[in-house]
Amino acid sequence: VILTDTANDDKVLKQGTDFDVEFADNINKGSASVTITGKGNYTGSRSGSFYISAKSISDEDVEVTLDREVFNYDGTAKEPAVKITYNGKTLVKDTDYTVSYYNNTSKGSKAYAIIYGTGNYSGSIKKFFTIEELAGDVNNDGEFNISDVVLLQKWLLSASDTELANWKAADLNKDNKLNVFDLILMKRALFSKK
Repeated sequence: VILTDTANDDKVLKQGTDFDVEFADNINKGSASVTITGKGNYTGSRSGSFYISAKSISDEDVEVTLDREVFNYDGTAKEPAVKITYNGKTLVKDTDYTVSYYNNTSKGSKAYAIIYGTGNYSGSIKKFFTIEELAGDVNNDGEFNISDVVLLQKWLLSASDTELANWKAADLNKDNKLNVFDLILMKRALFSKK
């Protein structure tokens, strides 16, 4: 708060020496008030009100991120966690914002989340993520690693109690059949990752 004494050559008054300021209801969105009381050579008081607007979550100084942007397709709905930070503070889901997910089950679709500001926050922002089939992930654990190669090899050798959770992920040569060629391509892909 800046105050000047117009009767004294527009002298700038000092808070704490010439006046005190007291705010009320000035934390959350809505109406707030201020009272300025003279001190020292100044007497009297003045009160006023002002409005605090909700902060838009789509503003540039608000950081909105998803904990994951790529998911392995398994037929279930994907709902990445949302993190929103503003002024060093992490906002709270269902208090400061809500999230709705769309097209979040099918692979290849434009999956997205719309985050809506609530309470002291307003606006909305859309964040996209991808659902794709992870090639080679035959056990459907979200990773392609040596356990997938071993599982396919056992399945091709007709080992008892061997079941592929996601056989299409093993069809690396895309002929809708699983055979030794897929196993070779899978091993090559695994070793090229390292």
